[in-house]
Amino acid sequence: MNVCYKFKARGKTGGWGTVHGPIMPKGFRTLQDAFVRKENGVYQMWFSWSDARLIAYCESPDGLNWDYPLVVLPALTGSVWEGHEVSRPCVVRRNGVYQMWYTGKMYATEFSQASSCIGYAESTDGKNWTRRAEPVLRPQEAWEGRGVTYSHVIWNEDEQIYQMWYSAGEIREPDAIGYATSTDGIHWRKFGQNPILTHRDGRYFEVSKVNGSFIIRQDGWYYMFYMGVDGDGITCVGLARSQNGVTDWVRHPSNPIYAATDGTWDWLGVRAPSVMIDGDTIKMWYTGLDRGVRTLGMIEHPGASLAFDENAPDERGYGECHGEPNYRVNTCIARF
Repeated sequence: MNVCYKFKARGKTGGWGTVHGPIMPKGFRTLQDAFVRKENGVYQMWFSWSDARLIAYCESPDGLNWDYPLVVLPALTGSVWEGHEVSRPCVVRRNGVYQMWYTGKMYATEFSQASSCIGYAESTDGKNWTRRAEPVLRPQEAWEGRGVTYSHVIWNEDEQIYQMWYSAGEIREPDAIGYATSTDGIHWRKFGQNPILTHRDGRYFEVSKVNGSFIIRQDGWYYMFYMGVDGDGITCVGLARSQNGVTDWVRHPSNPIYAATDGTWDWLGVRAPSVMIDGDTIKMWYTGLDRGVRTLGMIEHPGASLAFDENAPDERGYGECHGEPNYRVNTCIARF
């Protein structure tokens, strides 16, 4: 008889500090997948309203106190690819036009399998959207399985291209992260060696899957905030960086940077990060999970630099543990 340890991450590392939440009006129980940007001093948020299976929008003067949601993009009845649900928005404003990439879903029926694709819509005010009839990204490669989702798009002014990081595999909880580029935001070319980030056996928080990436460019690096899914299906937020945004990703030595806190409103997992460098502070909005409730919160990082020393010791003190799960929470007894 041997004693085996299950090491699970809790709390925050990497200098992340104050947690705020829930930040949404009371009574809303299934708000998630926030995408936040700031314009003329106003914080704008698009997010998934899961009970209604649609995308909603609201505004805030400080990023913490938000208006009541406004429905801006519902599922399209009769559509063969976004007829059951739309979710997971990402928004870029370029040349006076808001551009949204989002996930369209179809649930399994008697006649078809579940699937998800990435769609595209445009707006002049961020509230009234005109969508493209066909998806701009479909699952086509073996690793993509039945669905592509969690698109995060940025406009690269230097290279004059759109860059997309997306997740694919399973519909509900994708398996890995891929990359694609486009000159117009509609016609995409997938990277030939996808996926670019996959699960990692040496860390229990991402031993099962990685997905839901969000990219920040700073000081010649692409920083990726992403979700790790552990062996129990619990999600945490990790951080990695790459010089070209595609290959040679290096993880933060103390990952995950945030893994929720026992006894609070987000104790069952944190997911879907949306990150902004806001003055001398980095802010990350995220979905916090409780039983039967998904709502939104925000965590702050004092100082605007995302830089980290990849050779620094793990703040939690467990190191790589030679491929074994590495955050001690409880024990289980196994017979061999």
